[in-house]
Amino acid sequence: MSRGRWLALVVGVLALSYVLRAGFATFALYVVLWLLLASRLTVGRGLRSLHHRRLCHRRRAKLGELVDVSIELRHEGRWPLPWVMIEDLTPAALPRTGEATRITPLRPGQTVTLRYQLTATRRGYHQIGPLLLETGDLFGLARKFSAGDQAHYLLVHPRIVPIGGYSVATNRPIGEVRAERRIFEDPSRLRGVREYRAGDKLSHVHWRASARAAALQTKVFEPTTMIGALICLDMFIPAFEGRGVDQRSELAVTAAASLASYISSANQRVGFASNGRDAADRARFDPIDFEAGSRSQALRLARMAEQSHRLRPFEVPVGRGPTTLNHILDATARVELSDFQPVGAMLLREYPRLPRDVSVLVLTPRVEQSLVEACSAMRRSGFVVHVFVFGNEASLLRQRGRLLAAGVHSYGIDDDAHLAQLALTRL
Repeated sequence: MSRGRWLALVVGVLALSYVLRAGFATFALYVVLWLLLASRLTVGRGLRSLHHRRLCHRRRAKLGELVDVSIELRHEGRWPLPWVMIEDLTPAALPRTGEATRITPLRPGQTVTLRYQLTATRRGYHQIGPLLLETGDLFGLARKFSAGDQAHYLLVHPRIVPIGGYSVATNRPIGEVRAERRIFEDPSRLRGVREYRAGDKLSHVHWRASARAAALQTKVFEPTTMIGALICLDMFIPAFEGRGVDQRSELAVTAAASLASYISSANQRVGFASNGRDAADRARFDPIDFEAGSRSQALRLARMAEQSHRLRPFEVPVGRGPTTLNHILDATARVELSDFQPVGAMLLREYPRLPRDVSVLVLTPRVEQSLVEACSAMRRSGFVVHVFVFGNEASLLRQRGRLLAAGVHSYGIDDDAHLAQLALTRL
């Protein structure tokens, strides 16, 4: 029975006892009524007098790292609180050590500190907090729940599998593309110097060599057609066919992050696109400040939203350097499975606006007809496309011939060992 109904019942019985002139019963009910009213007033004011802050200086973490969190709660009211339950909500996917929950009385001006550690054992976008507070009177007649302050969000990046043995001179899965200009100069690969000629860029002048030769000298770079890749990650739930969804999707995310790191380390351009959903769309960035009538209601109001209604691709534009790589690693940490649209339909709609001077790497759990059609259309438009299939050799064998006929090479990846050997595969 709710507290409102209890209060109505007490008032009704009090009126009846007054009519029947039951003196002792009337007095007892008066006492209960005043206790109810006093409890509700004091409990509500007690929660509003509690102020806290969370200390967590980490926004990103690698798998296996420890994240320190501390909570400071101060009672700034005039009256003591008989008991307060303090609980900082922590992600269930991350193991916790230390004290994140405590029940304690609080004196006016008293400060309580809780400290705990989280172990980053799972990739994802994890919500820490908000702080859930519960208090009540000594008789258990009234209880109140509240939460305040913004939650803290921790990004745990996926594993990076080292990919070695890559050579720019060889034809690789992320490698040479058909470009409008056949030769590009790679500023990261200095071949030598020559005398300065009219029209040379001043940024290419080698000042030390010029000083030694007493004449302007220009840097000469090795030519290359290696100009990067766009990684397209398929996170469409039906494509996994209900088999090993977690394992295969995490392997695909690991592959996307590893390829991005590998391409970026070669000083090449790299981008990311996915039909998955962004976990940040479910996050509560507005201040979380509410009072609830029950613990279940408080938990429901405090947690991240269960679903995201994102209806557009999740992407990081093609770029070069550590900043772009960090954006891609953040994206692979946040990306989630979705029922948005198949990867083939996404590519058919999006490829006209993609840069044609980068390879397109499609990471998928199943090769569908729409994907074959999208790859064929992209090849006719001048793209270089490669398809990587995760844990589904049967699907790859069924469509490999059609992909090869369209000029698209395909690869099967079942574990980290296959992923590490990608760069050793010649096309």
